[in-house]
Amino acid sequence: MYTSRSIDSSKFIQVQCKGTKGLGPEWVPLKQDWTERWSTLPPLYTEEFAERIGAFETRDSDVFVVSIMRSGTTWMQELSWLLLNNLDFDGAKKKYPVQRSPYLE
Repeated sequence: MYTSRSIDSSKFIQVQCKGTKGLGPEWVPLKQDWTERWSTLPPLYTEEFAERIGAFETRDSDVFVVSIMRSGTTWMQELSWLLLNNLDFDGAKKKYPVQRSPYLE
């Protein structure tokens, strides 16, 4: 579950992830109090994006590539996929990167 709020007079919003117990998502491996942690997003991101993120299904075998914009995320996704798939370059050519590595932005 996600909660959002506006930041004073700016167009940015803040999003907070809450788990079923209210402290934070159970799937986050860092066990700490998340009640005061917010992520600041540009106005492009709306409640619809928060719902999409909340509905995103993960698996125990998923690998998360977390980076800031313009830092080589696509390149890191490619490297990760190839390493996890025994350098299967032919398999990589059969699907676009977004099909092999879904992402939330």
